[in-house]
Amino acid sequence: RSMLSLVTEIPNTIEGITAIGTLAGQMGVAGSEIDDFTATVSKFSALSNVAPTQAAEQIGRVAQLAGVSAENYENLAAAVYETGVNAVATEGMILSVMKELSSVSTAYGLAAQDVTALSSAFASLGVSPELARGSLQRVFAALDKSVVTGGTRLKDFAITAGMTSEEF
Repeated sequence: RSMLSLVTEIPNTIEGITAIGTLAGQMGVAGSEIDDFTATVSKFSALSNVAPTQAAEQIGRVAQLAGVSAENYENLAAAVYETGVNAVATEGMILSVMKELSSVSTAYGLAAQDVTALSSAFASLGVSPELARGSLQRVFAALDKSVVTGGTRLKDFAITAGMTSEEF
């Protein structure tokens, strides 16, 4: 599908659609994937409170940081939309938090859907994106320290996770 055909399928202008495609290219989306990325972002923007270029920047950045593959752009956008519909936070708020959490969380093995859920929770509580990132970093630092040092704190974390200290 071409960008020109998207204008007839999605309520967006040709300028908006080409701006999304341009941003996709600038963010390193492969040429063969730009049309799919543009379609996904255009649909997301049409359904959400997020402007097309803002959606392209945020979804693109989150996809980069979280390691989301091109075939999962639509799943990412759908997850953000679904949590936005079912949470107190808007899709734009969730994406802002996701952008901050993605770089931290992927280093600890969290998948994009985990980041979406955490971001929705933080955004629904009114936690700023930067504060959410700092909070998550502190939690992961405490977990790391507990794993290295062992002891009762490790045991407490393991019990909370439904594991033994050795499994944790």
